[in-house]
Amino acid sequence: MTTILLSALLGCAPDAALRAEYDRQQAAALAAPPLLRAEFVPDAVLTLSAPLVQRIVQGALVDAAPITGDIAVGGGVVLTPKLRAVSATLKPSRACETCIAAVIALKGPLKFQGGILGRGQVPVRATARVDVAVAAVDRPQQWSITAQVRRVRDVELELSGVPDLVGQLAAEPVRAWAEQTLTAQAPARLASIRRDAVPVRALTVRPRGAAVQIALKTEATEPGRIAQANAKLDTDWRLEVSTQSLVSLGRTAAFRSGPQTALQVVGTPESLSVRRGGFTLGVRVWRLGGGGWWRDLDVEGTLGIADGYAQLTPTDAAQRDASPGASGPLAALTETFLPSAVAALLAQSAPASGSTTVGGTAVDVDVTRMLGAPAGDALQLSGTLTLPR
Repeated sequence: MTTILLSALLGCAPDAALRAEYDRQQAAALAAPPLLRAEFVPDAVLTLSAPLVQRIVQGALVDAAPITGDIAVGGGVVLTPKLRAVSATLKPSRACETCIAAVIALKGPLKFQGGILGRGQVPVRATARVDVAVAAVDRPQQWSITAQVRRVRDVELELSGVPDLVGQLAAEPVRAWAEQTLTAQAPARLASIRRDAVPVRALTVRPRGAAVQIALKTEATEPGRIAQANAKLDTDWRLEVSTQSLVSLGRTAAFRSGPQTALQVVGTPESLSVRRGGFTLGVRVWRLGGGGWWRDLDVEGTLGIADGYAQLTPTDAAQRDASPGASGPLAALTETFLPSAVAALLAQSAPASGSTTVGGTAVDVDVTRMLGAPAGDALQLSGTLTLPR
């Protein structure tokens, strides 16, 4: 097959007009992305389901250090609560655009000493109803997704079984202390996105009910758009990427790499349409050495997951157009160059199953599904995220 392909491709020097067109398209693909505006339209959206956000937030709260402090209540009496979060329940919030409502249960000891109380310790339980603001913090190496208590609506204390005098002295000061202390807590880091791991220029975070959506602006020179992603999931997470952006990112990667063989052939993606279980990919194959030519192919294939990896598998190809002088067996050309061209395109957006970090803790991420959006203009990947027990 290699001999057939070589004999078909070798020839005289490439046409100057063809080389000029290749150089023009290469320059466009390698150009800087459009000016980034503060209020950008995303071309990819990562949605974290409400149950997943619940697990992440509760894990971060339970792992956090207890809140503690000394409260002077007069008469030489000092109260020292030491409360640790034991659970959190999330609900939609109308307090702000970036807020999620949370009901946080805390418990721990309350020490008292001084004055007529003497010295002792009693158990205390608290229920705090708060509004938590989520945000994306831009750092040199990564973006951090954080959550911080923005407002405490109320705190209920349970001091049953304690001496009446302790309860009378402690209730209001401990409640006020808990409100102030919860609001003053540093933001908790829920997740991190490394800059060198994804072709992304900017992101914003917005709750959707109790779910969280991360709107992304990729490095595509000709980005598409994801107008509104559905936040109701039957999986832990879903990544939706514009096919136009995928093509743009794939073209940039292909033109940057240039010819990879002695045949001086480059395959550049030109279009992509996805359906529920399959795709149609337009590819231009450039022959830059010998007798130069180009051929436009339509590649059909299937979407799937194998061994934890998202895969676009070509199953058929047909020539749609070609420059004068283009020749050679299409089957050999397809078998030789299309698998690498499709793999390069997929590498721009499809995460493999593996490990990442959430809140500073290693977690397992699995890709379980890859589908085309109903309109065919976006690729959807979804899966599970397993937190350590």
